[in-house]
Amino acid sequence: MPLSLVNAPKYWLDDI
Repeated sequence: MPLSLVNAPKYWLDDI
């Protein structure tokens, strides 16, 4: 899951 909504675009691609 994303660590931060601020960084969501990066984290979604990595974690979703």
